[in-house]
Amino acid sequence: MSKIVVIKEKETVERKQMMEVEPTWFSDDLQLNYVKNLLLSLHFEAEPLIKHELSTKLAGYKQQDVKKERFDGEKFITFDELIELLVVSKMRCKYCMKQTFILYEKQREKVQWTLDRIDNDRGHNQDNVIVACLDCNLRRRRLDADKFMFTKQMNLVKIDD
Repeated sequence: MSKIVVIKEKETVERKQMMEVEPTWFSDDLQLNYVKNLLLSLHFEAEPLIKHELSTKLAGYKQQDVKKERFDGEKFITFDELIELLVVSKMRCKYCMKQTFILYEKQREKVQWTLDRIDNDRGHNQDNVIVACLDCNLRRRRLDADKFMFTKQMNLVKIDD
C-alpha cells in the first residue's frame, strides 16, 4: 500500500475584520495619523478597529510571555506605551525601515507591525521591544538585534574593475 502526499503552496488567507473597512484605511499615512490621534486622545471613524487590532496583538504578546514564563506585570508594555512607541518610530521597522501597518488584508502580511524583543530571554517589556515588520522579526529569530540591524542596513556597492 503506497501513500501519495500532495504539498500545496500556502494560500493567501484574507483576514476577518470586526467591522466594515474602508479601502482608504489601508493607507500608510492614514494609519500613522490614526496612531497619532490615539496618542492625542482624538476620536476618528476607525478608532474602534485600530484599538481592537492593537489590543488583540498586545494580548497575544502577553500570552506568549506567560506561556514561556517571561511575563512581568510591572514591566510588560502597556497600551499607552505601545501607542507612544508606534508614534516615535513613525511605524517604521527598526531593521529595514519599511513602513509597517496596523490594518492589512493578508493574514501573514510581511509588513504588518510587530514588537520584536531585543533580548529574547526577556518578555515584551517596555524597555525590551522595538517596532519591526513581521518579515524582519521572523528572520532575526535569535540573532543579536544589533548585528541583524547592521546586516539589514548595510549597503553593498559592486565596483567593476
